[in-house]
Amino acid sequence: VQTVMAETKTEDEYAESFLSSGVDSSYMVAMTDITKTNSCGYEEERFDESNLAAETAKMLGRESVKCLITPEEYFEIVPWVMYNMEQPLGDASAIVFALGCKAVAEHAKICYSGEGADEFFGGYNMYRNAERYGDNLKTFYVGNTNIMKEDDKKRILKKYDPSILPINLCKEIYEENEGLAPLEKMQDVDIQIWLEGDIYFNVHNMSTAAGLEVRMPLTDMRIFNIAS
Repeated sequence: VQTVMAETKTEDEYAESFLSSGVDSSYMVAMTDITKTNSCGYEEERFDESNLAAETAKMLGRESVKCLITPEEYFEIVPWVMYNMEQPLGDASAIVFALGCKAVAEHAKICYSGEGADEFFGGYNMYRNAERYGDNLKTFYVGNTNIMKEDDKKRILKKYDPSILPINLCKEIYEENEGLAPLEKMQDVDIQIWLEGDIYFNVHNMSTAAGLEVRMPLTDMRIFNIAS
């Protein structure tokens, strides 16, 4: 793991890191030589993790920069996000990530991010229910985040097609992972649907549009092999 972190940039590259104060980004910062961390924060305390991130950065001896996001900024950038996303994405965090990328791009060109570890190491709270769900997973589990229920779709879509169901996207995945433990099945679905279809897609499009290169050391295949 230390080797992977050390290889994320060359000697002549300056990099910073996103830091939420969660396990993944905190570990990543601790294992690298970056000197500046970046966090997004809000005026409402119940949504704001930036103070914890600042405390974590201080413990690790790194500088902490906070991007305060107001409701006005959030809604103002939505058209820019949708244009650069190039296809619909029902993940509201993409808007916050876009604002974070634009803020970091003002003083850096490379930034680390801690995505991937939850899928590889079973970090999502939903995974605690794996054994209880058992074989029923293949009837409903389409990923750790389910944005919209069928009743909601019926209300807002001009043409609702009941044959197009999210669970059908996962049918082949469940056929592939037949025989694996329930937790492994959930991780497999999230790696193929959530990590690739949402996180990678969001990170690539928003960072590219902002002129920032985001690197995710915890998604290195060697890390995946350790987790496996």
